[in-house]
Amino acid sequence: MKKCLFCDIEFDSIKDSAKFCSDVCRVRYNRISRKADTTLQDQEKSLLLQTMDVLGELKQVMSEFKLIVGSLVDSVQQKPQPETFVVGNRQKFEQYAKMKREIESEDAWDKLKLEIKNSTDLNGWQKRQLLG
Repeated sequence: MKKCLFCDIEFDSIKDSAKFCSDVCRVRYNRISRKADTTLQDQEKSLLLQTMDVLGELKQVMSEFKLIVGSLVDSVQQKPQPETFVVGNRQKFEQYAKMKREIESEDAWDKLKLEIKNSTDLNGWQKRQLLG
């Protein structure tokens, strides 16, 4: 005794491979199965289209993100301008060096250091030489 896959009635069959009690049950079962497969395929197509839409949006967001990160990296990688040597400041440097040698008190040295630091006539190297 076997059970029909469609109506669950027990039946005797001549073949061992029989799954249905009649041709009517077999046809009805296959029609319902096809409809279920078609519905499932439609759902899969819908999900696939939604996934493709989301992927398209994600690609757009990623390209915008890359642009933002690229501009940030560019701004970080910009090198500071090297100190430029001011032409004609050799005399000023020598004047400050002479004043430094002639200093006698701490107060005078503090004032001279402040003047050297604020000087626009000296470049960085010259300031370091005088203050170091």
